[in-house]
Amino acid sequence: MNKYIITLCLFVSGQIFSQITIGKSAATLTPASAFVSIEFGDAAGGQKGIVLPWVTSEAVLGGTTPAPITGTLFFDSATKKIKFGSSTTSGATAISQYIDLSAGALTPAAGVGVADTNAEISTAKMVISSSATVAATNTTSGIMVLADTDKAMVLPRVNSYTDIVNPSPGMMVYVTGTTPDQLAVFNGSEWSFWDGVQTVTSATTGRVWMDRNLGATQVATALTDAAAYGSLYQWGRLTDGHQVRTSATTATLSTTDVPGNGNFITNGTAPNDWRSTQNNNLWQGIGGINNPCPNGFRIPTLAEFIAEGFATGNAAFASVLKLPAAGVRSTAGAVSTEGTNGNYYTSTISGTSSSAYTFTATTVATSTVPRATGASVRCIKN
Repeated sequence: MNKYIITLCLFVSGQIFSQITIGKSAATLTPASAFVSIEFGDAAGGQKGIVLPWVTSEAVLGGTTPAPITGTLFFDSATKKIKFGSSTTSGATAISQYIDLSAGALTPAAGVGVADTNAEISTAKMVISSSATVAATNTTSGIMVLADTDKAMVLPRVNSYTDIVNPSPGMMVYVTGTTPDQLAVFNGSEWSFWDGVQTVTSATTGRVWMDRNLGATQVATALTDAAAYGSLYQWGRLTDGHQVRTSATTATLSTTDVPGNGNFITNGTAPNDWRSTQNNNLWQGIGGINNPCPNGFRIPTLAEFIAEGFATGNAAFASVLKLPAAGVRSTAGAVSTEGTNGNYYTSTISGTSSSAYTFTATTVATSTVPRATGASVRCIKN
């Protein structure tokens, strides 16, 4: 297939359904219709057209087996015809073909009507930039170059990679229906994922842990590192917004495992649970109901925390886990003891409450915590 050096200055009208205009002046930036995806302008007095991709024959596109991708448009340099791919049916018969759009026209003599020698241009590329100057002067090697230095490409976002019924090799998407979100790449046979989860391995137990609390923006640099505190979850709940330290509160208890809102549910009446009928099956194992940890991780048991052998909170921070004293949120919704106490939930049940691993700078203990309490979560690999 022939390539041409094409320098494009794309003016994107992001407020109008992300439409794109190519070659239009700033004065006519808006596409002619809200139903237009891409519109070519009339720059330089309307003296430019589109040069279609050239192929030497239909065969280089795979012929008609498998069926042509419907709508494929190209110039067949062997027959000097403009064609497009079509797949349709006639009765019970499937018809796949390349249709000649120049039917009835005379076939040019050799060399007539051919823009160049049909030779491959190895340096051909497309440069995309919001600046015409940047686009015209860019020297980066590549087929398509995004030349702006203050902008980035946004991948297509899908709720699940399974929504893509027939993925193509090399496809990349950003999956938003997971916790946390994931980058997914298809290699032609299977999907691979990168969710940004960073881990550490305990020298004491050999167990693999996340290197930070859920909701934290960084690994703790001190026992009192506020950027490493992360979220405060109510025991057994999903990541639904309630875990944010400043989330709104409500006294209305939930009758289901998923409240359907992001409020921190307060409850001053025993057993001080956010759920009106308690459910001991929440957070139990990697497949447990409402497990908020990334794929492959779960809430640790109390025994797994104890096995790390920390004698003090200072020791917990000095370890590879770098546990900060992230504070606690009471069953009334008030956040306190940040920088003083560490309160880490476990999946272990303690009567109508749950068991937590707690510490100060100089002590370590286990405690029984009402499930409406907000506490830190540090996930362990299954």
